[in-house]
Amino acid sequence: SAATIGDTAFVLLRNGKIYFKSPTQEFEFDTPYQLADCDISEGFGEFSEPDDALLYTVRDIKPGDVLVMASDGLFDNLHDYEIEQIVAEKLQQGYGADGISRELIERARAHSLDPNYISPWAQEKGQTESLGVIGGTLRKLGIKAVVGSGYRGGKPDDISVITGIAQYLIPGTDLFLPI
Repeated sequence: SAATIGDTAFVLLRNGKIYFKSPTQEFEFDTPYQLADCDISEGFGEFSEPDDALLYTVRDIKPGDVLVMASDGLFDNLHDYEIEQIVAEKLQQGYGADGISRELIERARAHSLDPNYISPWAQEKGQTESLGVIGGTLRKLGIKAVVGSGYRGGKPDDISVITGIAQYLIPGTDLFLPI
């Protein structure tokens, strides 16, 4: 089971492709749900309650599946296909979860500082500003509108990543079978 709030998210990869991706929660573009101590945060923006979190139960996890949990700094700066490529590449090179996390962080950081990179964040910014309120509404409905925005660059932000790889547990032991 998992809970997410705001623009933190997780992806479950199977056979090199994203099998499931949790959605983000935003009041509007670049204004995610956030938890805060309202006594000291009064007047500093919109905040959410823990009950606003989205709850998930993923029952179909299989050995070899890769779970990547991350802050928006990853998802704002890496496209889904890049996450898939990095995970596949690192697994093929024999790296484990730690090596995958490190590469995802490094690539996202490099993109976040590149003024010419067309990041997911820049694409969404262009769509939202080009289409205004309609663009935000379409996005919330899961409809992607492609608009030539001209926005470029990554989004410097915190980048936190935790990766796990599902394995078989030998019943009655603390041992895992290699995948």
